[in-house]
Order: sequence, then C-alpha cells, then structure tokens
Amino acid sequence: MIAFDANSGQEIWAAEVGRGTGSPMTYAINGRQYITILGGRATRGDRPDADAPTVWTFSLDVSGN
Repeated sequence: MIAFDANSGQEIWAAEVGRGTGSPMTYAINGRQYITILGGRATRGDRPDADAPTVWTFSLDVSGN
C-alpha cells in the first residue's frame, strides 16, 4: 500500500500489507474523514494464524481544504 501527497504526487508512506487488498471504504465521524482497507487474505481452517487479514484505517489530513 502506498500513500501519495495529493498536491505533489510524491510518495509519503508505504507498507507491505500482504497478498491482495479489499476495496477501500470511506466514512466520516464528527467531520473527520477516514479510509479503511482490508489487507492480506483469509485464514485457513487448519492454520488460523496463517496470513491473517489486517484492517488498515487512516484519517485524512484535510487542513489544506
């Protein structure tokens, strides 16, 4: 997963999230915007700890808007 600066297009953050990602979801709470993405893949029944999915949630800095 890679985050880019909306104005400059420069990479500002990156992380390995495992195999595949789900579609991003966006929502607002008390006027603050968030993005949530499911990373990784589903667990296997015989090894529930293998490749467990992770939920990544970020708040957006909208101070420039």
